[in-house]
Amino acid sequence: MTTEDGSLSCRDPETGELYHNRAGAYREALENYVEPSRASRILREHSRLAILDACFGLGYNTLVLLEQILADPLSQGNISVLALDIDLKILNLVGRILDDQRLALTARALAAHVSLVPGKRKLTVRPGLTLSLEICQEDLRHKLPALNQQFDLVFHDPFSPAKVPELWTADLFRNYYRLLSQNKGKLLTYSSAAAVRGGLREAGFEVWRTIAVGGKSGGTMAVIPGCQVEEAWAFPLTDSEVKKIMSASGIAYRDPTLLDKRKDILKRRELEQRSWSPCSYPPA
Repeated sequence: MTTEDGSLSCRDPETGELYHNRAGAYREALENYVEPSRASRILREHSRLAILDACFGLGYNTLVLLEQILADPLSQGNISVLALDIDLKILNLVGRILDDQRLALTARALAAHVSLVPGKRKLTVRPGLTLSLEICQEDLRHKLPALNQQFDLVFHDPFSPAKVPELWTADLFRNYYRLLSQNKGKLLTYSSAAAVRGGLREAGFEVWRTIAVGGKSGGTMAVIPGCQVEEAWAFPLTDSEVKKIMSASGIAYRDPTLLDKRKDILKRRELEQRSWSPCSYPPA
C-alpha cells in the first residue's frame, strides 16, 4: 500500500498492523529516527558510525539515513549497519522502495545490492565513504545477549507493544544500554507508550520526546546519561508524560529470561499494575 507521503508500506499478516505510520513510511523514518539521531554529525566527528537496526522490515530507517549522509559532502569514514529481523521475505520489496526519488543517492550507491539478502557485504558508496552492512534473520531476543560490539545508534522499530510486548521489555532495553557507546549512544523509536518509556528509564536511559508524525503524540529518544541532545530535534517530556510514566501505565513489560511467552509477559504486567500504588513504584 501507499502511505500519505507517497512511500510504500505493508500490512503484517500476524499482527494486522502496518509496518509504518499511515502519514508516511519515509516521513516516519526521517522524523522519528534519522533527524533526531544526528548521524551525519557523529560520522563527521568520529569518522565512523555504528548502527543497530532492530526489526529492519522494509529498511526505510537505514535507507533514509544513508540518503541523508550521502547528501552531506563532508561525510567520510565507515558506516556499519547490523540489521536484524525475523522475517526477511519483506526484503523483496526493497527494490521498489529505492525507486523513490527521495532515495536516489542511496539507490545509485546500492545499485549492485538492491536485492538485499541475509549476509555481510562491504562496499564503497563514494570515495572516502564505505558501508559495512550485515543483514541477519534472527529473533531479537536471542541475538542481543550474544552481541558484544558497541553501537552509536539503535533504531528500535518492532510492531506495537500491545501486539509484541516481548520486544518492548525493560530486560531487552538493558541489553541496548550495554551495547550503546557511553558518550554518544542513542536509541530511537516511534513509540511514546508510557510502558515503553518507563521500561527505558528503568534500564538506565534518559528519555526525550521526538516530534509527532501523523496523528501520534511523538516518538521517543533514549540516551545514555551525559549524551548531548540537540533540542531542535528532541524535547523534554511534558509534565503529563512524566506523570504517566510514574503511574501504573508506566509499569514496564518484563521478560527476565528473554524467553517468556507473550501471554505471560502481558499477565505479569497486569498483575503488577493491579498491585501498584504511588509508594510502590520506583522513582524516576
